[in-house]
Parts: sequence; C-alpha cells; structure tokens
Amino acid sequence: MLILSQNRTVLVNMDRIDSVVVHNLGDNKFRILAYYGNENADCWGIGDYETEERAKEILLEIMGKYAQYFHRPASPAMLRGSLDISEAIFTFPKVYEMPER
Repeated sequence: MLILSQNRTVLVNMDRIDSVVVHNLGDNKFRILAYYGNENADCWGIGDYETEERAKEILLEIMGKYAQYFHRPASPAMLRGSLDISEAIFTFPKVYEMPER
C-alpha cells in the first residue's frame, strides 16, 4: 500500500516501512512518522494533527485501509468479503491519502 503525505510531497511504500507512530512535537501538535530504518532520522513525517486522539484515528484509518487488501505471493489476491481474483487479472487500489486535519 502507498500513503501520500499530508503535504503531498512524500509517497510512502508500506512494504518498506518498519513502523508508523504518533510523535508528540509539543505545543499540542502530533506528527505521524513512518520509519524505514533503525535510526531516529530514518523516518518521514507524513501528517501533523492538533490532538493525539486525531492522530490515533488516522493510524486506525491507515490500518483499516491496509487490512482491506491481503497479498499472498504466488497466489490469488483477496479483498475482504470477495472471491479470490487472480492478481494477473486485476490489481486492487492500495492508496491512502493523509487527511488535512
């Protein structure tokens, strides 16, 4: 799945991300970070929100979008609630756009 950052400058490939976290910036600002490595600097800020609750809601939305698509290498693709469909025939859209607020 791909995530387009809030400011539309970063497109994150979730297949290459280790974790997505809510980080407190102080002053009641919270940033969602997508980590691709082990160092503190190995991340992209993909969205800023005014409350921790809203940032957590966004994490749940990302999780829900990601869970809609199940990829099984070398076998049919499955969309929850559907029949098996060969990936060679159809590729499911797997994009999440970070909301402004």
